[in-house]
Amino acid sequence: MRFTPAIVTALLLATGCVGGIENTDPPPATPDAGVTPPSGSMARQMFTTNVHPIVMRCSGGACHSVTGAVGGGASRFADSSPDTSYDAIVRQPLAVGGFNAQAGFLTKIAGGHQAITYSTAEISSINAWFAQELKEKMGTGMPPAVDPIEVLKKWSGCMTLANFNTAQMAQKWGGLAASQGQKCANCHALGGDSFIATTNAQTMFDMMTKYKDYLLKFFTVDGTGKVIINKASMVNAGVTIPSHPRFDPTTNAGMQALEAYYTATLPLFEANPNTCEPPRLLP
Repeated sequence: MRFTPAIVTALLLATGCVGGIENTDPPPATPDAGVTPPSGSMARQMFTTNVHPIVMRCSGGACHSVTGAVGGGASRFADSSPDTSYDAIVRQPLAVGGFNAQAGFLTKIAGGHQAITYSTAEISSINAWFAQELKEKMGTGMPPAVDPIEVLKKWSGCMTLANFNTAQMAQKWGGLAASQGQKCANCHALGGDSFIATTNAQTMFDMMTKYKDYLLKFFTVDGTGKVIINKASMVNAGVTIPSHPRFDPTTNAGMQALEAYYTATLPLFEANPNTCEPPRLLP
């Protein structure tokens, strides 16, 4: 039956008009709708059809936008273009990890990130995409996916208290203050908001090297699997979060100490992380 404007008007008059309630379901993907099937590998197609809509639920503009993020997360993968988003996310080890249940794309949300939740169907779609990614990478000669947590575990074994003290990490971060004089230690001396800043060197060292959420505030892993300083987390605190006291996130005594500590740790890690001390990072 074809619905003409006259018939639609008659139906509305007959049933009454309920203001503010609209059908928000997407139109069916039929050939008549002009929907072009995604191209490329099956994994890319699965991401485009089933996972990209999930990705776009994140607060991309603030933290995860490929082009427009102003701070926040180190992983930039949200874009209105499914292809751009896919090309970005598969190069973000903190987001996809080893394409398994430990991927940040799953664990961060399970931990309450930004109060976002996944439905059972969405989790199934993500896991199905992960499985296809692994299937396509097997036997192709492509390098295995980087598991950032495994990288950081080895990194934690190369972090020494001696180098930590030489870089004056505790003194500089414990004594750092925001632009209005608020000391970081006022809120973070005991690890508030998963960030540690205290003049007690042993406490700060232990928190950073044992607990993933604390370590990730200072160091992260880039798309090549290299450990880098997590400058994005500092920008997030110093510039992006509205309720956080403002401070220069890149030029301050704490960052100078962090640069020194990174410079001292990197050669140990690059020489052979297996020759460092056993990983300190807890499961």
